[in-house]
Amino acid sequence: MSPLLRPVGPLPASVYWVRRALALALVGLATWLLISVLPFGAPGSGDAAPPAPTPGADRPVTTTSPRPSASTSTKPAPQPKPTAKPKPKPKPTGTPICPDSVVSIAADAKNSKSPAGKPVLIEVELENTASVACRVTVDAKSLQVTVTSGKDQIWTTEHCVAAINPGPFTLQAGKVRTLGIVWMGERSKKGCPTGQQKSLPGFYAVDASFNGIAAKKGHFLLD
Repeated sequence: MSPLLRPVGPLPASVYWVRRALALALVGLATWLLISVLPFGAPGSGDAAPPAPTPGADRPVTTTSPRPSASTSTKPAPQPKPTAKPKPKPKPTGTPICPDSVVSIAADAKNSKSPAGKPVLIEVELENTASVACRVTVDAKSLQVTVTSGKDQIWTTEHCVAAINPGPFTLQAGKVRTLGIVWMGERSKKGCPTGQQKSLPGFYAVDASFNGIAAKKGHFLLD
């Protein structure tokens, strides 16, 4: 029998068979360890070939967010702006100015008979013929009073402006306002100097106008 199959030695044959079995076990264990640790291309090992690249996989992928449609927009629909209402015009305050068409004028001496050479009070009446109150301004430009004898001008407020008390006056609807004008009973010149010729006895007339509106001529007598 071959020595490999039949151990030769001074020890019993069973001892040699045990040694051979242990040696084979060690060899087998070492082989298994080498196979488990070192990659030799076995299935599941780390030397597997990398997967083939997918076409277009190396390109950057861009995503586009869908644009919101008009029906899905989150913005509120614009509201129409309210139309601004026109502001009402402010009503005029205060008393309005009298139109010339509503003012009538009359003038006469206070006393139909006065002493010659003495002051004479001439009354000028302004009447508001309208249905509402209105305002007039009286001064030497708007009001003129003249005393005449025949065709001879004796005295006028154009010479003696201080005879008129200026100022605005309110004329009530349908009412008359009386203004007093004093004629000193002598002739007048520009600038109204004093010491002029005294009036003589006789008939005199008074003329008056307001803003060009002439009054009916009045008459009075000086003794």
